Amino acid sequence: MTFRLGDRTRETTTTEGTGTIQLEGTLSGLQTFVDGVGSGNSTYYLVTNGTDWEVGIGTVTSGTPDSLSRDSVIASSAGGTTKVSFAEGTKDVMCVMPARKVVSKENGMEAGTELLPGLPFADDPDTGFYQPAANQIGATVGGVPVLLLEGGQITLLKKTRIQPGSAEAPGLSFDGDENTGLHQPAADQIALVVGGLIAMLVATGTVTMQQALAVANGLSVGGNAAINGGSITTSSTTGNVFNSVVTALNIGMAATNITIGATSGQTTVRNNFSVGGASQFQNITINGIGVQSNAPSLGNHLVNKTYADSKLALAGGTLSGFLSLHAAPTANFHATNKQCVESLFASGSVFSGAIVICPSTTIPSGWLLCNGQAVSRSTYAALFALIGTVFGPGDGSTTFNLPDFRGYFPRGFDGGRGIDIGRAFGSNQDDDFKEHSHKNQSLHHDFKDGGPLDGQGLFKNWGDGNEDWDGEPVGGTETRPKNIAVNFIIKI
Repeated sequence: MTFRLGDRTRETTTTEGTGTIQLEGTLSGLQTFVDGVGSGNSTYYLVTNGTDWEVGIGTVTSGTPDSLSRDSVIASSAGGTTKVSFAEGTKDVMCVMPARKVVSKENGMEAGTELLPGLPFADDPDTGFYQPAANQIGATVGGVPVLLLEGGQITLLKKTRIQPGSAEAPGLSFDGDENTGLHQPAADQIALVVGGLIAMLVATGTVTMQQALAVANGLSVGGNAAINGGSITTSSTTGNVFNSVVTALNIGMAATNITIGATSGQTTVRNNFSVGGASQFQNITINGIGVQSNAPSLGNHLVNKTYADSKLALAGGTLSGFLSLHAAPTANFHATNKQCVESLFASGSVFSGAIVICPSTTIPSGWLLCNGQAVSRSTYAALFALIGTVFGPGDGSTTFNLPDFRGYFPRGFDGGRGIDIGRAFGSNQDDDFKEHSHKNQSLHHDFKDGGPLDGQGLFKNWGDGNEDWDGEPVGGTETRPKNIAVNFIIKI
């Protein structure tokens, strides 16, 4: 819906009462409301019978006949904003501009309300400016007050949002200094940007200084102070950066190198000193003497020479008792412990999918028997990633088959060499003989019919030739070399 004023817009009506006005046509040279204002649009109207009158805002609707609703009354002869109940007879209906709606230096504008502001926007009658009280200007949006100007101050009546921006162009910057202000790097974070660089980052429960922090007087920190890439300095050579009230000092992260003290003198660390996490020490350089006056009482405490000498008593180069190492070695010259050695032997540094001979019917942990069984694709994801469905698809979705070496010898895949031609990788092959033949000949006979022989009977002339014959079968059920029955197992 649009609010419009129509020039030369005038019609007549015989509508009675306080209902919608039925428009009944216009005079020559004038426009109808449908022509001048447009169907579906609203406008200011005046309806009068010469005695009673009403000024208001109505909506034009094209029809048979056309009509004008009486949405709200600005003023009327009935008093205030009361609708006039018109009697029978002809009335004039025209499009007008109410005097109180004209804004000028002399006339000013109506105070209005938050629902009907005195200065609304076109096509949006409940959004604009109004005067809640003397010396006040209010802004309303959709009939809801959002801003109040009063006595040199601006009050935001609703939540105000700013763009996250960036370090180079913060969402809330200072006039004339566009790269200095506030910026949101991520959710639940606020960054203070100075000259296009983040100087301070405020996150949930933490305040992080991103640049060097110079403290002119005292600095009191109630929680954690994180310094990333900067430093905490004091201008006094005799002052304390951390005084005696500090009972727990956490410096650095897992890979941070920390130097305490100078080339001479002594640095004393009191109470708890945690580097890189709780009781985890990375690289610490102490130029001078680090003093630990007390004997350790917990497993993660530092030890001093007196305590170490009492526990590591060496006689003739032999350690009396046990030396406990609680970390795996990271360099060639580091000592190792039983746990690390056993772990290396247990893993054997064997990759997933490796197949080895197992001289036992008990399958060790970390291995599976090569018996063609279907196993889970997710449980044995590393093995499935290597062999896939080469030895069988399992159920086609959640399982796959292991190779089945029961009763079989392994053979190297031909891979195009031309010895085991046409063979698919991972396929089975039955036993076989290489193609060959045997030649068996009968004795040559050359006897004469009725000829004399040293023996009884007569022999026919059978002629010359060879004869085929089958011998009796010998041997077992297969062809094989000597062998030992073992299990083949695959690394998971």
